[in-house]
Amino acid sequence: MINILILNPLNKSKITMDDFTDIPEKYSNTYHFEYKLIETKSLTKNLEKLYDIILIEYIDDEELNNFYFELQVFAKSYLTPIIYIIDENIIDRFPISFIDESSDFIYKPINKIELYNRFKLVILKNSQLKNNIQIDRTTKLPNFKSFYRKYYEETEKCVRYNRKMSVVLIHINNLQVLKNEIGWYYCDQIMCELSEIITKSFRNVDYHSRFAFDKFISILPETSDINAKISVERLIEKFKNYYYVSDNPKIVKPIGVKVKIVIAEYPTLNQDTIDFIKILNEYITVKEGENDFEIKLLNQSKEYEKTILIIEDEHEIVNLLKELLDKYHYNIIWYPRYVSELEQVIVNRNVSLLLVDIMLPNSERNGYEIIEMLRAQPSFKNLPILVITAKGGPLKIMEVGANDYILKPFKSDDLIDKVNYLLNKNTITPKLINLSDRVIDYNKFIKINEQNIDELTQLPTIAGVMDELREMFKNSQNFGVIYINIAKYNEIELNYGEKIFDNLLVKTAALLKKMRGTLIRFKDIITITRLWDDDFVIFLSPPRRQDKIKLSDLNEVKNRIEKYLRENKSTLIARGLEFQFDFYFGYSLMDINQQIKFERLVYNNLKNAMMMAFDKESKVSVMLQTEFKALLTDENINILYQPIVNLEDYSIIGYEALVRGPQNSLLNNPLILFNTAYHSNKIWELERLIRKKIIEDYLTFDLKGKYISINVEPHSFADPEFRKFAEMNPYNLNYSNFVLEITERSHITDLTKFNEQLKLFKNCKFTIAIDDAGSGFASLYYIAEIKPDIIKLDISLIKNIDKNQQRRDIVKALVQFANDNHIKVLAEGIERIEELTEIKKIGICYGQGFYFAKPSRDLLTKVSL
Repeated sequence: MINILILNPLNKSKITMDDFTDIPEKYSNTYHFEYKLIETKSLTKNLEKLYDIILIEYIDDEELNNFYFELQVFAKSYLTPIIYIIDENIIDRFPISFIDESSDFIYKPINKIELYNRFKLVILKNSQLKNNIQIDRTTKLPNFKSFYRKYYEETEKCVRYNRKMSVVLIHINNLQVLKNEIGWYYCDQIMCELSEIITKSFRNVDYHSRFAFDKFISILPETSDINAKISVERLIEKFKNYYYVSDNPKIVKPIGVKVKIVIAEYPTLNQDTIDFIKILNEYITVKEGENDFEIKLLNQSKEYEKTILIIEDEHEIVNLLKELLDKYHYNIIWYPRYVSELEQVIVNRNVSLLLVDIMLPNSERNGYEIIEMLRAQPSFKNLPILVITAKGGPLKIMEVGANDYILKPFKSDDLIDKVNYLLNKNTITPKLINLSDRVIDYNKFIKINEQNIDELTQLPTIAGVMDELREMFKNSQNFGVIYINIAKYNEIELNYGEKIFDNLLVKTAALLKKMRGTLIRFKDIITITRLWDDDFVIFLSPPRRQDKIKLSDLNEVKNRIEKYLRENKSTLIARGLEFQFDFYFGYSLMDINQQIKFERLVYNNLKNAMMMAFDKESKVSVMLQTEFKALLTDENINILYQPIVNLEDYSIIGYEALVRGPQNSLLNNPLILFNTAYHSNKIWELERLIRKKIIEDYLTFDLKGKYISINVEPHSFADPEFRKFAEMNPYNLNYSNFVLEITERSHITDLTKFNEQLKLFKNCKFTIAIDDAGSGFASLYYIAEIKPDIIKLDISLIKNIDKNQQRRDIVKALVQFANDNHIKVLAEGIERIEELTEIKKIGICYGQGFYFAKPSRDLLTKVSL
């Protein structure tokens, strides 16, 4: 529900609640209108809560100037979009500055349909703005999103190097009361001043952010909870001397800022990020006391430790596990066999991880049966399960639903790594490099981090060059920065793994370094914003022949860099992926003011450049959705066909239909096309158009018994039109000539319901295939439940299979599984004769790939080898 507030200042607006009583039924469940008459000239004292949109008539009246100003300050601080209703006759007197990143206006008389469209637009723009902004606009501190990112980085270091850090949650626990007394605007002033006190009371290396309306949260690296308490006590003394000057400057009165502070030491609690913050919040809420100032420590609180349940019949193994896990302060529950009240124990004791043996000779159920029983219940679907066994096939272990396994006898470090990973996997961001997969000298790594050098790209961070920047610009009047962001249209790192993305970062950094002496000067400083990040910043050194940098010069340098990077995109990443990312650029020019802290000038300048880049990103998103809408209207897609080959005689047995968008458009790339369809909530419409085009081709082609394979999203099997097409068969088609490939762009959340939907298509004699087996959702568990006719092995398993023994072993196991279950196997992505030879040795009978033919509009009748 979107809450919209209609404001009437001083009862001067002609817009009333009656104008919105006749809401069309299709909008009534989406929008909720509230009306408020503001009888004083102050806005903020009259708002009890925040709204999604504020709707107000603009009235050209000097008496309301202060009101509109206060409204602007409020909207910018709390990212609340405003829609102004304007009389067309006074548009020349309307302050154009009121229309910012997320606000808009509409003319009187109000067109209801246009107004609802404006609602959608400002919500979209505001959502994009919130996603991009990392700084709280009131206090200028990092916001909660930035905090999570920093928290991930610091906890990763704690876990990896066995360090401690303290997290401090500061709650101004009477700010809500003060808000009712003095209003939002003055509460913001209080929070600004308190943020200054907090920042100055801790070390420079400590990290502070505004976490909510009345909360700050701080990370204190390399600090025990006791030392954190000492720092906080100094802060409390400063808070006690805090006074508020009322509107009357002659009156100074204390406002009684009341503070509660909770300090927790990580990784003692071993909590996931969200759980960890939730604990701090709950402690502040539940443990309310009478003291105005109260500090609590949580590090010894057993109730917040994670619990591990062990089901193991060998006492020696259990004793070893307890000894290994004891130093991590986990609570251990042990059962030598299955117990009937197992589910209740997991719930009541809040079990975070299950360690289970497969062979339990004196138990009613073995490990396989215990895991299958738990996974069959939705409440245990996400419970991490680690199998510890001396026997049992890895494939079957993973098939029944275990997250991982370790074989006896095991190495202590291996077990601890797996346990900590399963318990803390949600706290590790994909932006961080898994150092356990790399051979890195520990001392070198520590030295690099101390110097603020990114280990991956070997570029300095901004913090690492701050002293150099201060020296460079000490006699300058201004300075300019150029900001470069790698925009991942389809989340390259998520889809293709960290190694592909890391390689992209390394090559981009190398390309930027090559610009020195040509596109930029040798003295210009190239940095990365944070360790292992995807944002680059170039600080331009002072000009030689003029006092100040000109904005036109800055723009010219930015354009040269932009052209250079875009021309070299194909050299940065594997073939075919260059269309799935882009570079966004921003730049900013700022005058140097000796009265303002230099670091703040640098970060303000960077923030302005980032906003320019992200504004372009939002424009590209809108542009893509506009192009996509036209694509559906004009049915402007192309269907290409790639032959599927019998590997025994190299005859063509069928064709996979592949969709492409318009030429010379980003939508030509299928990943961007489908990603845009999802964001536009038009995936069914796109797939309907694809099927229509394929059927038109099918009716004109002479297939001679060959089949056509069509990609289908899992949730499209619920599309009423698709189901009607299957039932009615309006074209009298032989459905056995069609293969429906279940793709992995979206996951199956309810397998039972999906199988019910799929049943109709199986009864209609469609052939069912699972695409990309060996990656994504296409695990053995899903394959076993769906029972397809064909599984298509993912290209990641086939590529260089002749050089990789692990891939050969996996493929052999999948083929054996398929043979045992009477499922055909097809290998995708065959590009080399060596790959073809290897998969034929393994026993795969069908294949497709560039080695045989590239996708084409024409149906090939034979392949050339």
